[in-house]
Amino acid sequence: MSRRFAVRAGVLAAVATVALTGGVGSASGFPSATTGWRIVATLGRNGPAQHGGLVATGPTDAFSAWCCVYTPSSTDFVLHWNGRHWGKIALPAAMNANVGWQLVTMGASSSSNMWVFANNNGGLASIDKIGIWNGSRWTVRTLPGWVLPIARSGFATGQAVVFGPGNVWVLGGEGLFGPIAVAAHFSGGVWHRVSLPAAPYANAVSAIGLEEIWATGFTKQSLKSAHPVWTVMHWNGSAWRTVALPKASVPTGDSVSYGSPVATGPRSVWLVRTIWSGRTLLSTALLHWDGSWHVPVRVPLATTGIGQISQDGHGGLWMQAWQRSSSSYREYLYHYAGGVWSRESVPAMTGTQASIFNMTWIPGTRSLWAIGTLTTSGGVVTGDILKYGP
Repeated sequence: MSRRFAVRAGVLAAVATVALTGGVGSASGFPSATTGWRIVATLGRNGPAQHGGLVATGPTDAFSAWCCVYTPSSTDFVLHWNGRHWGKIALPAAMNANVGWQLVTMGASSSSNMWVFANNNGGLASIDKIGIWNGSRWTVRTLPGWVLPIARSGFATGQAVVFGPGNVWVLGGEGLFGPIAVAAHFSGGVWHRVSLPAAPYANAVSAIGLEEIWATGFTKQSLKSAHPVWTVMHWNGSAWRTVALPKASVPTGDSVSYGSPVATGPRSVWLVRTIWSGRTLLSTALLHWDGSWHVPVRVPLATTGIGQISQDGHGGLWMQAWQRSSSSYREYLYHYAGGVWSRESVPAMTGTQASIFNMTWIPGTRSLWAIGTLTTSGGVVTGDILKYGP
């Protein structure tokens, strides 16, 4: 799989065809008064591309990033939601994927402080840059080479957490020899290399507005082991510490893994735990920590895999999951609230199959944004933007 856009948590990178068209700004033809999941905009077809970056800072501010990979006439871009419509922001020419740059991660704290991180795919001799959008123009800076580690795949990795213009973290990177227990912190106008108590796993990072970060990963002591030990890591605004995970009962020969955490408060974090027998999913459970771990909540066995997960703004969770039928997989959105599970199909247009590749809660609301694709039986793929809530 191509990784020209590396922003992801779970499954994000996928082939899609996107080009900005009139439907994005007005989302004409789609209902806007309903509050359930629905498609609010589509992006026109103009050659295969990837998408993945999505961040919301409030009801009137969100960004999504889109990459045009195989269409020389198209350039990568960011879409910005201003509370009324999605408008296009062209990326700086100096860091566009169509001229050899890989968009690695993005983050924002407001409409006037959005950061995009890029790498020129130069391997060990690569160059990293950031583009900072202040609401009207870009400022491009060169990064220290260690901020975005180069993984064994040859691509740069990392996930950005942007708390403000002078407070930015990049972590979750994978080095040439696997996960590394180091993060980059921008403060005082300088990038600092910060030693972590654990090695974050594959961009499994969640942050909340109180300048707190949660991440799943492996203990430093077990990194060279054949069976690294999972843990949860927490930045409380001043120091990093680990929170040991409850012991999982795993049959001999099977394995346990953990997804990206979902932080809902300073003492509240959710985590998905899966137990596998080879490539067969045996069970999935939700873990909740509020100072101590609660009894795991079993996820319906109809799921055969978990993708995106996000809070719903009032104590519950939304989760992307797949269910296998006799000949294919179907994708659903599961909701958990008050001890009750519900399920609905991912919204699609007539004659298309829908999939979601990123989902995020809109702070201060009970609404969410998602981005994904609509694929026809003939393989024509269109990017789309979805919303839940008003």
